[in-house]
Amino acid sequence: MAIQIEGNQIQDGVISFAKLLSSDIETTLTGSSSKLARADAVKAYVDNIAAGIHWKDSVKVATTANITLSGEQTIDGITTSSSRVLVKNQTDASQNGIWVSASGAWSRASDMNESAEFAGSAVFVREGTSQEDTGYVCTNDSDPVVGTDDITFAQFTGAANIVAGDGLDKTGSTLSVNVDDSSLEIASDALQVKALGITSGMLAGGIGNDKLSNSTISGVALGSNLSSLSVVTGSALSMTSYNGSAASSDLAVQVDDSSVEISSNALRVKASGITNAMLAGSITSDRLQTGAALGDDAGALIVKVDNSTIEVESVANALRIKDSGVTNAKLANSTISGVSLGGTLNALSVVSGSGLTMTSYNGSAARSDLAISVDDSSIEIATNSLQIKALGVTNAMLAGSIGADKLAGSIPADKLNLGTPFAEVGGDLSLASGVAGSGLSLTSQILAVNVDGSSLEIATDSLQIKALGVTNAMLAGSIEASKLAGSIPADKLNLGNGVQDNGGNLQVDLEGSTLALGVNGLKVADAGIDEAQLADEAVKPAKCGFFSQWDVLSPNGSLTAFDLSYTIDQTFASIIVIRNGLVLKQVASSPSSQDEFSLSLTGGAGGVSRITFGAAPTNGSDLRVWYMA
Repeated sequence: MAIQIEGNQIQDGVISFAKLLSSDIETTLTGSSSKLARADAVKAYVDNIAAGIHWKDSVKVATTANITLSGEQTIDGITTSSSRVLVKNQTDASQNGIWVSASGAWSRASDMNESAEFAGSAVFVREGTSQEDTGYVCTNDSDPVVGTDDITFAQFTGAANIVAGDGLDKTGSTLSVNVDDSSLEIASDALQVKALGITSGMLAGGIGNDKLSNSTISGVALGSNLSSLSVVTGSALSMTSYNGSAASSDLAVQVDDSSVEISSNALRVKASGITNAMLAGSITSDRLQTGAALGDDAGALIVKVDNSTIEVESVANALRIKDSGVTNAKLANSTISGVSLGGTLNALSVVSGSGLTMTSYNGSAARSDLAISVDDSSIEIATNSLQIKALGVTNAMLAGSIGADKLAGSIPADKLNLGTPFAEVGGDLSLASGVAGSGLSLTSQILAVNVDGSSLEIATDSLQIKALGVTNAMLAGSIEASKLAGSIPADKLNLGNGVQDNGGNLQVDLEGSTLALGVNGLKVADAGIDEAQLADEAVKPAKCGFFSQWDVLSPNGSLTAFDLSYTIDQTFASIIVIRNGLVLKQVASSPSSQDEFSLSLTGGAGGVSRITFGAAPTNGSDLRVWYMA
């Protein structure tokens, strides 16, 4: 047998409104004698009367379109049968009003068939697919002539029938906007476009030039075409086409890669690139002052040697003193600083700033190193010989440029010291095979610059930085605002709520108590959210740090104390204990029987909560505890 609660077991005033059966609660005051009226319904009724609204008896259904005022019919999904019908959509608006349906001609309802019964009258619709639970008021300001003047009705209630359409969500009586949180978001209870939320695919058209601070390229407005380009024949340039619009191709300087090459994206004469055939003329011998020991051998400049003291070494093709070529007779003097050969020189010293270094020389057996000082950047000592250092001669050291007319002919490859990445092939200069890291490639005598294709590329036959090719790691520092072609000034922006122009800079308005500016941007202010910021029913159980718990206990007739599964916070110290379907009494201390209990928040094993009865509950009793933990 189920547990039955009698009237004398219920304390006065303990049944809350939520315990009442909703179907027995009157919300529209239609006059049912078997229902309880809600206080807000009574208030609304009284307010409406005070506001001049005159309620009529409810109608079964309301029209949604023009109808014929005769015969039983289906209106808004409901079939009439001597029913009260609110007619509000007639083509002839003078026919609107409350009618009673019939198998033949309809008649106006007795409570709305006279002129004085229309203005300010209200009626509730009970049924219908779209009109159920809606309320309408007659909006005529004065008493109409029935059957002559237009009669109009407007809906003033019926939130229960509001359906959340596309982009909306309905929870209870609350409508909210759905957002994808990638392009749109809700921030501070306001709908806004999310940062970086608008992609190219979302733009139906382009941004007009008048919205840009800079809208031209080389003086041509965006969206217009540049003038067509063409290449002059024989100008050493190549380009298939460029029509000033979408069609384009590479523009390049043509080089033969034998005399002229492109290196580090700059034109230069190639090493060993100038041949005799390229020179308009040579330096003729009659242009040279052939002094002593110089001669002209069929147009070639030669050094004359006696071949007894000086000779031309046949392999190296270099002058040298011949073995045993220097005799005493060849010496103009036989003394050094007045000291005969075999004698001892006086002590030597080095003049400061002369480019020499020496610690000492005493003119006798004792001596130390004599050395020429070099800067080791333009001049160096290699293999105990002075030489100009590789790359040692800079532009600043040259008094002027070296003109082509100063060359007697080209420098043949066999006269050059060919280093990486070049080699001699039959007297011609070429790239050595297998050379890596030079940044050059040679194909069919065409020299090309190698690029990685990710940061640099060759477009229109010219080196350029690739789109998106420069990464943060490649930048030595940040890009200053002065380096930008233009910015969008604040006065060109539509500043909405919460945004202001602060001296040309955009600034978000913060009221400071709920939102504040943190180190990394906007943040919720400390203790900024209180009950006023929380929407009704906005806090879900999952967001709470507590939960409800049912513990089922097992009394054995001797136990008086029972440990619960969790520790109860002091805020929730009032709990519910049910034995055999009846709620037991909670006391602060000293319970008197098995129908009373006390609670210790941390008295159980391990700090969980414990309940203690005045007497041991009967063995086999159904004992349950509900609490918040």
